[in-house]
Amino acid sequence: MRIAIPASDGLVETVFSSATTLVVIDYRGGRAEYSELPNTAQTLKERTQELSALGVDVVLCFEISHALKSMIEARGIDVHTHLSGKADKVFDDFIEQRRNESRQQESLRESLAAKVTDAAAAY
Repeated sequence: MRIAIPASDGLVETVFSSATTLVVIDYRGGRAEYSELPNTAQTLKERTQELSALGVDVVLCFEISHALKSMIEARGIDVHTHLSGKADKVFDDFIEQRRNESRQQESLRESLAAKVTDAAAAY
């Protein structure tokens, strides 16, 4: 998974288009590799194309215009908003949230499987 966070001085930028840097994180097999790229795109179209060309799967940000968010999501990139603080902490919190959701889904699957097994045995 490749995640992009618009940032300035290591902090999530309050407005996506104001960011001087994109923190790009490659997360594979529980390991994260960070890189910082200058945010040189000027137009909404350029920003969208840049994220797509970078192979970004998820954008974590604070505020983003509705138009830009729609354009990014139209390319199949998930956008999560209202996140603030240090970029690395925002990333860590996002990953932890995904892990918790995965655990909850697994627990639900196990519970449903047990109910199906019980119902089949009772039949």
